Amino acid sequence: MRKLSFLLILILWTHQSSGVIDDSFAL
Repeated sequence: MRKLSFLLILILWTHQSSGVIDDSFAL
């Protein structure tokens, strides 16, 4: 299930650009 993790990370990175999950993950 590594594909799922990769997809999740990709989505998170895409959302980070907007700053929506930036507060949740704070990468």
